[in-house]
Amino acid sequence: IQGDYQSVDVDGVDSDIFVIGGGAYLDGRSSLVFQYSNAEDEFDNTDHGVALDYKNVLELANDSALNIEAGIGYVNVDVGDNVFTLYGAADFYFTPKFSLGGELAYVNADDNTLGLGIRTQYFFNSHVAIAGAYQIDNDDLRAFTIGLTGRF
Repeated sequence: IQGDYQSVDVDGVDSDIFVIGGGAYLDGRSSLVFQYSNAEDEFDNTDHGVALDYKNVLELANDSALNIEAGIGYVNVDVGDNVFTLYGAADFYFTPKFSLGGELAYVNADDNTLGLGIRTQYFFNSHVAIAGAYQIDNDDLRAFTIGLTGRF
C-alpha cells in the first residue's frame, strides 16, 4: 500500500494531488502497482486518474542501484479532453537512500505532447521519502513538483 501527496506548480497554477496505490512484488527486484489519484487546482477543478506502473531495481556495486520504471495512465479531467499517458523513467541510486534520475512521457490530451523531466528522491527510512521533479514538454509547459511518499 502506498500513499502520496504532491504540490504541483504548472505555469503558475497550483494543484494538490493525492494518490493511493496498492500492488505486489513480482520477485525481489520488481513490482506492479495500481494507483488512483485525485487532483484539485486553485480554481476547484478536480481530476481523477488511474495508473498501472511497473518497477524494476537492479543492484549495482557499492550500494548503488538502477531503478527502471514504465507506466500507463488515464485521467478524467474537469476542463478539456481526458488524458492518456505512457511514461518511462530511470533513476540512479548513489546510496540506498538518495537517487537522481530522468523521465520521458507521452501525453495524449487536447494535443499530443512529449515531456522530459529530471527528478530526485530521498528516503528517510524504508517507509517515508521526499521527492522533487522538474518537467517540460514540447508545448513549453513547465511543472515543478514536490512530493511526500509513505509506503506500508
